[in-house]
Amino acid sequence: MEVSQSTETRLKNPILKQYLHKARAQSVLTPEQERALAHKVRQGSGPAADALIDANFPYVVELAFRFENMGLGLPDLIAEGTVGLMGAVRTFDEREDGRFTPYALNAARKRIRAAIRA
Repeated sequence: MEVSQSTETRLKNPILKQYLHKARAQSVLTPEQERALAHKVRQGSGPAADALIDANFPYVVELAFRFENMGLGLPDLIAEGTVGLMGAVRTFDEREDGRFTPYALNAARKRIRAAIRA
């Protein structure tokens, strides 16, 4: 995924900046790669779950920026979105749910909105 340079410079957390810098070089998963990883996750593969999370984490950060100034700080928004992403990894079924990324972002968005309302 191409993480925008402006997103990276807006972050104040050096660890998150470093992670996003590495993520900028990561390629987007194809639908076939998503399905293969999801299948492995259903079989209990931790590395496959990590790969789905790593590939989609930059999207969660971009999503969190859309909810800035709504009551939670950016680190909390990213944390909540990541919890949603992790839940999506556990519940996604590649045989029924289509693409993983839209599914995961929907779960992350719901989690962020719930945290803002709380």
